[in-house]
Formats: sequence, structure tokens, C-alpha cells
Amino acid sequence: MSRFADVHRGILQDAHERGFRLVKGFALTATVYCGAYQLNTHIVDPRGDVFKCVEDVGHPEHRMGYLTDQGMIQVDYPRMLPWAVWDPFQDPECRKCEVLPVCMGGCLRLLGRPSRVL
Repeated sequence: MSRFADVHRGILQDAHERGFRLVKGFALTATVYCGAYQLNTHIVDPRGDVFKCVEDVGHPEHRMGYLTDQGMIQVDYPRMLPWAVWDPFQDPECRKCEVLPVCMGGCLRLLGRPSRVL
């Protein structure tokens, strides 16, 4: 991790010297790879089913809730919880990665890891 930090710092310094405007800091607790990991980000399908991941749309078994007649989201909290608590710094494979802060664990679906979290 310290090697990555040194390289990253150098890249940021070089970019700054070349006039690039940069966002300072990374890997903040609010930083995520995908909106699915954000508490208030959802996908609603035409039937009113609510999902966290766009890849789950069309798969009712992955539904996280539904829209009520009043247009409010009725959440199935036990199904939503894994998305809310995902922390790549607690994942053994992610912790081995030298560049973990860059992707924050990446897409669990694409990495074949939904069973660990979901």
C-alpha cells in the first residue's frame, strides 16, 4: 500500500504542476465504485420493483423493495443491508490488492463475488 501511495502522490503532483484541477483525497468513506453501494440510489423497473444493481432488473429474486401506490419505496431491509454495509477494506481478497482505494472493491457482480456480500 505504501508503494501505491508514493506513486499516487507523484502522479497527483505531476498533474497539478501541469495545470490539472484535481479533487483532493481518495478512499473517503463516502467513495464508492458504483451507485448501488449508495444508500439512496435505486433502480425502479416499469412494474415498480426496486433494485440496487442494474444487472438485477428483470430478476425478481433480487428485488430490494417496491413502489407503493403513494410513490414511496417500501424497502426489504434484510435484502438491502449487504449493499449498505459493503466495505472492501474488510474483504480478504480486496485487502491484498495494492491499489484497493482506486476501485473501492469494484463491481461485485462482475467479479463473481455477490455470494460473499449478497
